[in-house]
Amino acid sequence: MPHWFADRPPIRRPLTRRRLLRSAGQAIATLPLLGLAPTLRPAAAAAPPAQIRAGEWSAAEALSAFDAGGAGEFAAPFPFTALGAHWAADSPDDPQAHLTVSTSRDGTIWSPWRTLHGEEHGPGPAGRGDRHFTTLHHAEPSRLVRFRATGPDGAARPLPPDLRFVYIDASDGPAAPDLDGQINAFAATLPRVVTRAGWGCDEKLRFDKDGKEIWKPEYRTTEKIILHHTETPNERDPLEAVRAIYYHHTVVMGWGDLGYNFLVDRNGVVYEGRHGGEGVVGGHTLRYNLGSVGIAVVGSFTDAPIPPAAEAAIVQLAAYKGRFLNPQASYYFVDKALPSVVGHRDCLNTACPGDACYPRLPAIREGVAAIIGTDQRMDVAITGISAGGGSAIVSTPYLVKVTVKNTGTAVLPSYYDAGLTYREGDTFDSKGAAKVTGRFRVTAELDGVHQPATNPYRWGFGRSLNPGETAEIACRIAFDTMGAKKLRLGLVQENIGYRLRGLDGPALTVIPNPVTPVGPPAEGSPDAAFFPETGHALRGPLRRYWERFGGLAQFGYPLTEEFPEVSEADGKEYTVQYFERARFELHPEHAGTDYEVLLGQLGRHYHAGDDPAPPLATPDTAYFPETGHNLGGPFKAHWEEHGGLFVYGFPITEEFVERSRVDGKEYTVQYFERARFELHLENAGKSQVLLGLLGRQVLQDRGWIK
Repeated sequence: MPHWFADRPPIRRPLTRRRLLRSAGQAIATLPLLGLAPTLRPAAAAAPPAQIRAGEWSAAEALSAFDAGGAGEFAAPFPFTALGAHWAADSPDDPQAHLTVSTSRDGTIWSPWRTLHGEEHGPGPAGRGDRHFTTLHHAEPSRLVRFRATGPDGAARPLPPDLRFVYIDASDGPAAPDLDGQINAFAATLPRVVTRAGWGCDEKLRFDKDGKEIWKPEYRTTEKIILHHTETPNERDPLEAVRAIYYHHTVVMGWGDLGYNFLVDRNGVVYEGRHGGEGVVGGHTLRYNLGSVGIAVVGSFTDAPIPPAAEAAIVQLAAYKGRFLNPQASYYFVDKALPSVVGHRDCLNTACPGDACYPRLPAIREGVAAIIGTDQRMDVAITGISAGGGSAIVSTPYLVKVTVKNTGTAVLPSYYDAGLTYREGDTFDSKGAAKVTGRFRVTAELDGVHQPATNPYRWGFGRSLNPGETAEIACRIAFDTMGAKKLRLGLVQENIGYRLRGLDGPALTVIPNPVTPVGPPAEGSPDAAFFPETGHALRGPLRRYWERFGGLAQFGYPLTEEFPEVSEADGKEYTVQYFERARFELHPEHAGTDYEVLLGQLGRHYHAGDDPAPPLATPDTAYFPETGHNLGGPFKAHWEEHGGLFVYGFPITEEFVERSRVDGKEYTVQYFERARFELHLENAGKSQVLLGLLGRQVLQDRGWIK
């Protein structure tokens, strides 16, 4: 994110004494090695949400408030303890400028000038992209604000356009709970956490005016722990600071929630941050949020050391949240190699988590290692392979599903992408996809195409895996040539080596696209009917079914030849043929019976089924408790006349109006398991009920026909 001002470390200021952990009795020089963390007394009944007061002041609306030196001043209508600023995002940057503020209770004594730094947290695309924001400045209770923009030489600089200040009073709400002196030693357990209700969170702020959640939870496997500090005055009520940050992130910046996953105060009390539970993605480090847990220490640790109680809580929290990580190891994350526990400044150009806190990270890692060890092992296995049948259509993606399992004791890092579709002659290198050292992918090689020295097809798992977890990876390949093909599968850890190579994959035959017209059948094929309108023939059991249940008027022309295809309904391969309004499936296991040919379940393919409806008390209506839907009127008459349950299956919706994706017109329709009925009132003198063109729609969706 560009900033109108240059970021620099916060101004140093004197600090007061801190209270130490009650049960410690003395300062602990290498506290993380003890692996201790405090717990809380059982929480009392949840207090009502805090009543936060906030206001906004616009510099553009009060130009008379500026003095000759370029400084401005304004008065808030109520005392506040947190202050932030924002301005137009499309304004030109001034990289030499700093926005600084000073606050006062009564105009007599003013605080030192404090630089407002650029906000480097955030959930990414969420929030107000039309504004630049600063971090929140936590002040002593104040009513007055002075502000100015200066360059490195102290000279005045122009203020950014449409500059606005937000002031927040979050003093109303629950007080910080007391520690009970209990500790959990050398155990990877979650410390007691003060819930959002416990610190006075007003959950209504997470929803827009229509009641929709602004920032919906997203989940990732934890790969990194990132430490922050809130730059809050160290003796300030931590819950007041948490509530102010929550309001600033949620409302002022428009994120819809607090960005940190957890906050820890000077006494080692842990507070729940981002809503959503285990694995929820926070908004604490731009571009590094996916797969990380953000822990913020409530306080300012530029000069002051982090209190032992807070450090102990961080150690145990990091040991639990990173229990499948080697705390002393590093591997690539986003764009660089990072240890498992890092500071905000390791990811971005910032002073966070403070010059006095950052040097404690090695000791924190040692403390985590004392709890969970350093022998976490990465291992992976392919536990299942399923393919799209023994045939593939030329130039059409062929699907192979590969199931992998994390068989080790450490997080298995992979890629979040949904994978690639390869052409037959492609390699991973020719696709130009990035390699991130240490991350895992599934590989596939094609006999006769890939040489040992080339990088074959590769697909990420879609997510990183905790020990014992599995993932099913959809691997797609479009073959350019016909004939027999053989795939061999494997697993690779990028830039480190193969974990598996040459595993037998599916053997298949690539066949022509069945929509290609084939011309009339050869002489001597009395069982075949040829349709020059589409260039396809109909024969055998499929022809007999077509003629028996309505023929051209009911199913339309054939759009393909017979070909093998795997059914989405049961995963089995059948000989199928597509018509304008249906797909026929040949079931040889029922040869010689009425069930030798069935319609494919195209109704369920395009409409999963609606919730059950109550029975209609009309004499011409049938109710089907199997799916909870009614059937009446012209649809019922057509259903009964042309095969009923045997042909179309149960109704899975009520009647409703839908626009056809084939001709763009609206019809009253009803979906059945194997078809869609459409009411065509324009068909005077002939059937006003037709099957929807679902067969054509499928082939259009595949790109086989226009």
